[in-house]
This record gives sequence, C-alpha cells and structure tokens, in this order.
Amino acid sequence: MKIMTTNENTSLDDLKDLYNREITNLLDKKQSILHQAMHYSIDSKGKRLRPLITLTVGLTYQADIQKLLPAAIAIELMHTFSLIHDDLPCMDDDDLRRGKPTTHKKFNEPTAVLAGDALQTLAFETLANSQLNDKIKIKLISCLAKSSGAEGMALGQTLDMQAEINNTNKDQIFNIHQHKTGALIGASFAFGHIIANCQHTEAQKLNQLGKTIGLAFQIQDDILELQNSTETLGKDASSDLKSNKATFPSVLGMQESLNILKNLQSTSDNIIESLSSDTTLLRRLITCIINRKQ
Repeated sequence: MKIMTTNENTSLDDLKDLYNREITNLLDKKQSILHQAMHYSIDSKGKRLRPLITLTVGLTYQADIQKLLPAAIAIELMHTFSLIHDDLPCMDDDDLRRGKPTTHKKFNEPTAVLAGDALQTLAFETLANSQLNDKIKIKLISCLAKSSGAEGMALGQTLDMQAEINNTNKDQIFNIHQHKTGALIGASFAFGHIIANCQHTEAQKLNQLGKTIGLAFQIQDDILELQNSTETLGKDASSDLKSNKATFPSVLGMQESLNILKNLQSTSDNIIESLSSDTTLLRRLITCIINRKQ
C-alpha cells in the first residue's frame, strides 16, 4: 500500500494498518517465553493513539513516512511497557487489558516484568538503529527518556499511587495526569515535529496541543470508565473505584470534568486553526480522540 508523504489522500485507517504491520514484523519470531510475552502485549488491539499522533503530525508537515515509522513504533513500545507494569499486582493489580488477560495473568508476574523491561529498551534500540540522522536521533531519545522517566510518566505513576491514600485537590489531579498520561502523549506530538523539522513557533504550538490533548484524553478516559461496561472498555470498568484512584470525576465531579473537557476541545481547535500547514488529517485524529467511546 502506498502512503503519501502529505495528508491529502491518507486515512487514519491506512496509517493504523501500516503501523500494525510494521510493529508486528519488528519483534523476532523467537519462541522463548519472553518473546511470546512481548508479542502478546504488543499485538493487543489497542487504539494506537500515540503512534498515530506521531505519524499524523509528521505527515502534516510533509515528513517521510519511512522516517516517521521507527519513532511511532518506539513510542508505542514505551507505552506498552508502561501498561504491563501498570497492571501488575504491586501497581494497579488489573486482570484485563484491551479485552484480554493482562500480561502477568496470561504468563506470570516475573515474565511480565521482564517483557515490559525488554519493550522499554527495544524502544531506544529502535530509535538508535533508525535511518534518521544522528542529531534527530539524539533529540528523539532525549525526548522519550524525559517523558517516560522521573520527570514524566514514572513520576506521574508515583503521584497516582500516593493519591490512593491521600486526599487529592484540583491542582494535584492535573499534575498527576500531566505526567502520567500527558507526558508520553506530548512526546508523540514532539516526535512528529522533530522529524519534520518544524519551525520553532510551530513546534511550540504543537507542544501546547500535545499538553491539551494529553489532559483531554485522560478526562475522557475517566468519564468513559464511569459510563461504560467492562466489555465495551476492554478493561475492568470498576478498577479505579476499587483502587480508590484519584480521577477527574472523583476529585472535581462529573459536571466540572465535562466543562474542562469542553474547554480543552475549544483550546485544541484554536491551536489547530493557528497552524500553518494543511491540518485535515490532524483534525480528524483529534476529533476521534476527544469523541471516542472506549
């Protein structure tokens, strides 16, 4: 299938299909239990939101799809690593993910830990072995490390666990999810504009869009968990309640959460309107993210 380097005739389904083929082919077809667990986790039919963001942002600025794909794969490998560890008994202790048993339930806890570790390191290996120039590689590796480590996702997960035993206020719930969820979504936007070599002002707008969509995604996620069944979500719909998780509705109430989501959507529309390139495909993706049902 031919994917154009502009977004004029490209669909999100085309991009997702191409991406799924690429990431499925990435992992060695070895039969060790570790490789089986890695395959099992990455083959789960997720939304592929983060790689789609990277591909869409890059294509919006005429980046080469072949240069974007390794970055899109790396971001999803890191995300999948976080899901495996997030589901562990020592963390959120979840049994279901994407409609399937979580990795530690399908295999065992030590194998799940190691599969997550291996996917994390494979993310950096994928970037290092890509055909991108060294300057771009360093920027991407630095961005991924920062967004997933002690200044990003890992910090957010720590704050999230602390919030289970402490009262959480409005500032704290924003801080938790700007790091836990928002950091890696922000990196997905950054990956696209770094590879496309966007001008500084345009990159700043895309970074702000990433922060906006990161929060909007999490608020929508929290709302959907209260409104939908386990079968619809593909994960335990009562998980957050059982774990006493600090969610936007539990801290701020449903109506305020909906109001904030509406404001974030308006903000994202304004940012997209100010961008200098054809944003047709990007608008479609943002609409899908904010209006999703699972």
